[in-house]
Amino acid sequence: MKKNSIMKVGIILSISCMLFITACSSNADKSNESTPNTQVDTVEGKTTEEDTSKTLSDDPVEYKEAEASGEKEIVAPVANKEIPIYTFNDISLEIEPAIALVPEETELTPELVVNMVVDSFADRSITVGIDKILIEEDTVVVSFLSDQAPLVNVGSSLETTILDAIAQSIIENFPEYPKVIYRVEGKSYESGHYKFKVNEVYLDGNTSK
Repeated sequence: MKKNSIMKVGIILSISCMLFITACSSNADKSNESTPNTQVDTVEGKTTEEDTSKTLSDDPVEYKEAEASGEKEIVAPVANKEIPIYTFNDISLEIEPAIALVPEETELTPELVVNMVVDSFADRSITVGIDKILIEEDTVVVSFLSDQAPLVNVGSSLETTILDAIAQSIIENFPEYPKVIYRVEGKSYESGHYKFKVNEVYLDGNTSK
């Protein structure tokens, strides 16, 4: 009886061990099968993201569209017109023609032309003092400041050049104003070289033609 009991217990233990080993082996196989699938999915996911990034950055069409959207509007250069004026030669100090540029839509006035002549002299270190500019019928009256050229700090040759350059610039650009009168702060023009009455015409384009 005891021997039969012992054999039964041994058989039961053997069967239990076999079942245990089989169960462990089955679990291990399942674990091994699931692990490769997870890694492949992760790699595929990374590959998809990288490929998408490369596609967006390397696509010339998308790049051009982005570049175009950031382009600044190209502004056309302002059209200019040429205004003939007179200035002076640095060496001989004699009058000589020049060209001034102003925006095409700028209204041309005697004051503007005089200022351009004055600027051309300033570029050559000669400061011409303008008091005011008046229009009297067919005449342009240019009034100078008493403490600046052409009244002071210039010789007779340069004084004459300043007066001629302003007068000829006005007459050439404004046929409707053929006469130019010079004054000093609203009074008659008088320097160490010239003396003009308050309404004396310095240059008359009608007679010079």
